[in-house]
Amino acid sequence: MDLLAAAQRDVGERWYRNEITPADEHLASGVTAAALDTLMGETSQSARDTHSVVTCAEGDFHSLAAQMFGESLREHGISVTVLGASTPADVVAEFLVRSGADSLAISCSIPIFFPGTVRVIDAAHRQGIPVIVGGRAFGNSPSRAERLGADAWALTAADATAILLAWKSEPPSVGRDPTPVDPVGLRLTAQADVLGGAAFDGFAARFPPMTDYDESQVAHTREDLVFIVRFLAAALLAADHAIFSDFLDWRQNLLVSRGVPPQALNARLEALRPAVEVVDTGAACLLDLGRQQLLGGLR
Repeated sequence: MDLLAAAQRDVGERWYRNEITPADEHLASGVTAAALDTLMGETSQSARDTHSVVTCAEGDFHSLAAQMFGESLREHGISVTVLGASTPADVVAEFLVRSGADSLAISCSIPIFFPGTVRVIDAAHRQGIPVIVGGRAFGNSPSRAERLGADAWALTAADATAILLAWKSEPPSVGRDPTPVDPVGLRLTAQADVLGGAAFDGFAARFPPMTDYDESQVAHTREDLVFIVRFLAAALLAADHAIFSDFLDWRQNLLVSRGVPPQALNARLEALRPAVEVVDTGAACLLDLGRQQLLGGLR
């Protein structure tokens, strides 16, 4: 955790600052994965009488963090099976029964995968199996995890180990009813592609430099509009507006580091507002707060 995870964070930061290409980032991640595989063969602890399945949120492709977490649990004596990236919820549920696992751990790196997190949590709960969650998407407090129906949240692998070992002697009570989630957040998630596409012409009208965009830049712009909607949805699902405001700060800096004028992101929000307002006025108000945040930074 001190070496490989720290190195991987540095790789991500270098990509974010546009110091390395995605290809470089993938190569470096491959080195990290190979080193982790080697460590798996060199370290071993006698497994205690508890078995946890570790998986990524449905849709989340960042499997390296989940694998690191799983190996950390194994090092502390917990029997672990790591399913990896984006395993569908129904497949996770079937495997939990077949493997005899007594807990499920979900890793989620990006909040846009919260709908997939809820699906996996509900699938485990239908089998009576408690769920612990963690990862950067959940922030530094248990509030997002609680909102999405998890039975526990852990900031570190050590915290998660303590919780899982405690569950063996005193498992939490698990409800089998579906997690109640914000319906507007679900609608925005389901319609993100449509809303992003609908806003594209409006963005082009608000941002004249786009007339010189090549095919790749146009594709990235469409993708950006969809991402904005999905992060807006994630903020509503977790009842945490900081998810959206943090995303805007992150995205603004990313775009500027790649030579995109800072006004471009604000123009995207302006273009999206009419389409989002049709879905929900409250979501449109959150979009307005995001615009005010960006305009404040441009002054």
